[in-house]
Amino acid sequence: MAFTDPQQQNAMYKDFVAFSSVYPEVKHALTVTIAKLVRERPVDPLAFMAQKLREVNEDVKIEQALKSKAAVKIQSRGRGMMSRKKVTENKEQKEQEQAASKIQSLGRAKRDRKKVNNLRKANMVWLNDTFQKLSVEGKNVLPTRTLATLVSDDDDKLYNLDLPDRLLRIPAQFSAMFKRIRSELEESDPDKDLSWYEFAEMFELDNAAADAAQTEAAAVRIQALGRKKRDKMKVEKVRV
Repeated sequence: MAFTDPQQQNAMYKDFVAFSSVYPEVKHALTVTIAKLVRERPVDPLAFMAQKLREVNEDVKIEQALKSKAAVKIQSRGRGMMSRKKVTENKEQKEQEQAASKIQSLGRAKRDRKKVNNLRKANMVWLNDTFQKLSVEGKNVLPTRTLATLVSDDDDKLYNLDLPDRLLRIPAQFSAMFKRIRSELEESDPDKDLSWYEFAEMFELDNAAADAAQTEAAAVRIQALGRKKRDKMKVEKVRV
């Protein structure tokens, strides 16, 4: 039945346009089939169109399957790229964290070495300053009796040496040697005078270490004098 009414034709066309916009493959199949129908002019047009529509439908299915397969392949590649990128980013982040940890570890080790070195220097200065404070004036020797008092476990005897407070704070490195030194002094001449090197040897310092201790102590004294001089100049400027 032919639709001669323009309104009916227009309504049918609008419906077809709306339908084909949702299913563009239908419009494609009809367009291809009608083009072949016009070109070949078969005896049975309806049977011809039915056959061609089936063929076009198979082609569309194959094309859709290929597109779907390609889409899956693209998605798979995309996921693979994202996974590799994530692995690379995680690896780089881990390397950065390891590098930062190593730098921090080196920094801590450096600070620890500096702390140990400063403590060692402070102990050497204490030892030389103590010797200088207790030694006989003008002779640069220390009586064995005085050393015995220094290493005594009697606090009253220690305070009688009239040491400044900073020298009364005996480094643990040396206080741990006092018991041994007391034992050695019991077998030595109480009237013997000890030189700096003999005194240092009692505290397990060889001559080289004793020289280094003297040098370090001298440097500290010079620095202290320099600070004292600068402070005095500042006070004088304020007074002026």
